[in-house]
Amino acid sequence: MMNKLEPIFEYSDYKKYTLELISTYPKEGRGVFSQLSKSLNVSSVLISKIFKGDKDLSIDQAVLTCDFFEFNELESDYFITLVSKARAASTETRKYFEKKLYDLQLKALDVKNRISKQNEISEEAKCEFYSSWIYTAIRQSCALEEINTEEDLCEIFKLPAHTIREKVEFLKNNGLLKEENNTLSLGMNSTYLSKDNPLIHSHRKNWRLKAIDSFTNNNENDLFFVAPMVISEEIATKLREKLLSVIQELYKDAPEQDAEATYCLNIDLFNF
Repeated sequence: MMNKLEPIFEYSDYKKYTLELISTYPKEGRGVFSQLSKSLNVSSVLISKIFKGDKDLSIDQAVLTCDFFEFNELESDYFITLVSKARAASTETRKYFEKKLYDLQLKALDVKNRISKQNEISEEAKCEFYSSWIYTAIRQSCALEEINTEEDLCEIFKLPAHTIREKVEFLKNNGLLKEENNTLSLGMNSTYLSKDNPLIHSHRKNWRLKAIDSFTNNNENDLFFVAPMVISEEIATKLREKLLSVIQELYKDAPEQDAEATYCLNIDLFNF
């Protein structure tokens, strides 16, 4: 049984990832290199030179390595692309594979690729859910310990009782909220949008408009930053990678922490 390891998508070096992966095995991975060498039909000396030296896996060996560690399809694509980047002889080729890695990282971040559709709400319900920011806001707020009733929601959102009641009923009817002993909490169902879903535009616009509403609140915990700039493509690539890393950290850490406050994170980086 392996211990927890950072997702492969957070690595830019396949050797480092493989060594850290093996270290999570029982007895710190003793004997795993020997087993891997047999699977690749090469000597353990060569395996050591590859992962602890300056040699690289061939593409065929990379595929077999993915099979050995039982990576899923997306993890395999990422690992093989890491190997391809390491083997690249020119800067242009390395940049090509770096772009492929970035695309795979984005794909890994698309929660829809990791969540079963079994508990997703219908497309019709999604249309209503993403028509306004308030549905998400109500649902997220009900994860807080101090928010238990429709009256609590009316107080924080300053909306009429009938409006809150209507939204809560929709969320309950679609399994996004549940009510037990007059206490609201998160339901079993989920709703996620892939980046190619037309509703994603409404979702993004709704929360950016909500951000505009917050400009005048003067909340010391809020952070708004705008910086039109002229930079090199290299800096732009590094900036995308850093932002992506922040998002990955958020997805990893947030579920493990207590629900204490509601925040919205909007990130925009685009060419104009």
